[in-house]
Amino acid sequence: MIHRAPKDHGLPLRITIAAGPFFPTPPAPTGAVQRIWYDLAAEFAARGHHVTILAVRHGDQPREEVVGGVRIIRRLSMQQGRYIWLDLARDLFACLLSMPLLPKADILITNTFWMPVVARLRGSGVGKMYVSIARFPKGQMGLYRHCERLHAVSRAVATAIMEESPKSASRIRVIPNPIATDIFVPPVSRRATSDDPTILYTGRLHPEKGVHMLIEAFRILHTERPRLRLRIMGPISIGEGGGGEPYMAKLKLLAKGLPVEFASAVYGRQALAAELGRAHFYCYPSLADKGESFGVAPLEAMATGLPCLVSDLECFRDFVIPGENALVFNHRVPTATANLADELGRLVDDPSLCASLGAAAVVTSQRFSYVRVADQFIEDFRDLIKASRGDA
Repeated sequence: MIHRAPKDHGLPLRITIAAGPFFPTPPAPTGAVQRIWYDLAAEFAARGHHVTILAVRHGDQPREEVVGGVRIIRRLSMQQGRYIWLDLARDLFACLLSMPLLPKADILITNTFWMPVVARLRGSGVGKMYVSIARFPKGQMGLYRHCERLHAVSRAVATAIMEESPKSASRIRVIPNPIATDIFVPPVSRRATSDDPTILYTGRLHPEKGVHMLIEAFRILHTERPRLRLRIMGPISIGEGGGGEPYMAKLKLLAKGLPVEFASAVYGRQALAAELGRAHFYCYPSLADKGESFGVAPLEAMATGLPCLVSDLECFRDFVIPGENALVFNHRVPTATANLADELGRLVDDPSLCASLGAAAVVTSQRFSYVRVADQFIEDFRDLIKASRGDA
């Protein structure tokens, strides 16, 4: 259960969230972005705001319902595919069908490619256009010249937006992704590292995540640390953002003869928090310099007090202070695998370092609670509305 702040002072806002055509709302298996906005919607509603989510259908979820004060309207659903051009066509089709469902609102939040364009066909009544950019832009910023706000989830994404569209600088706001700091908490007691110490990875099993490099580095480590274990959790299917069965076959071949366990993705946060609580070390070796936009997975691990190691991606610097609350390895050099093995070795061999990193990580994570992040969004929504009325 998310801890919620008191109701906001001032008039309630009418907020619409267009969540995209590929992932449903929880508790169905969903994407990280969709889960975040679903929970933020509940936070907004708990403060007295009127919130509507346009979502896709999944299983026996009803076409329309109210959950936690949030009105959810569900229509068609689609499967994400291998080809981005086809996904863009699906997104356009879904946005056109959703357009008549858009209610009158003050703010329309969307992370879909085409909704900022399609919503203009409905006129100004749908609200100020609030485009949430959770990934690095790929040439589409020119389509959003009319949008009142470009929300970047990290400073790295904000920089990329400005590089693509310099004139948009005044419309960009950086507000981070939140995590459930009431669920991702340090366990009452973590197993002693002498009991088969385990390195954990959680996330999509895709080449850009560097999972293959992690296994290669683990092989180096395991030679001198035979009790060490590696647990890899996440989806492999292309529809869920994984690399597909060919990549899984590669990972299993790399892991042959090693104590490496492949586990299915865990979608429930309590279950994921429990998995993090059972691990001793956490590693997120992403290689996606222009694909990784924030880093919810390592931040959730940090919130549980796990000593973490991440790659040297710019987006992680919004919450990682190298050597203080996590370790960082250089993933851009030919010796990247050896660098990863060396830094993992530091964690495994130095309990005092792990304790220091874990304690600092928990403190850092508190800045990213849903309450604090929702505060930033509501303040920005009100600023937009004031500016449009000329009383800013």
